[in-house]
Amino acid sequence: MKRLKYIFTVIKTKFHSYFSRMPEGALNWKVDDFKLAKNWALGQPDPEGEKSSLWARLYSPRKQSEEIIQEINILLEWT
Repeated sequence: MKRLKYIFTVIKTKFHSYFSRMPEGALNWKVDDFKLAKNWALGQPDPEGEKSSLWARLYSPRKQSEEIIQEINILLEWT
């Protein structure tokens, strides 16, 4: 079952990476920037290697959207 979940996660991540574009500059707090950051992060593998997307690592309902965008900017080294 774990193997099937891993395969599904890899396929889903690849799918998102084909249809999302990388941010071209630092992201600000706008709805469009947040959606761009989310779509991009869904298509990136987890840097910790836990077989999930970067978005799964960054997103938490307790965090504000500005914090999430700031973390993505730090990962992209635009701050």
